[in-house]
Amino acid sequence: MAVLWFAREGIESTTGFAAYDLPLKTVVTNLGGERNFQFLSRPDRPPVTSLGHSGHAVDYRLVILELDVTEADAANWRAGFYKVAFSPVEVWERLGQPALQAGQYLSGTSGRKKRQTKAIDER
Repeated sequence: MAVLWFAREGIESTTGFAAYDLPLKTVVTNLGGERNFQFLSRPDRPPVTSLGHSGHAVDYRLVILELDVTEADAANWRAGFYKVAFSPVEVWERLGQPALQAGQYLSGTSGRKKRQTKAIDER
């Protein structure tokens, strides 16, 4: 699965939350194809440096795609983080309301890892 983050840049950090966890093909198809994704950084250098959550897409300015090695290899992409050419509001309009809400992640950076850890903890 590909994780889409809604983020905003601050003076000392970039704050965000994992808004969607969808198959890469679904994300790319609904957001107009590969040309709308610009590589930002490797998986070990996440652009989102702190977590924060607001219930409103307009509070965020960036959409970042997180793609792990397995998903990237399967799609012939490079693993890491990509800037999406659409605003959070535009992504919301194309993909619908985010399924992920505050509390579905724990402290750390990777949305996927946080959700897996939380699921294990809840068993």
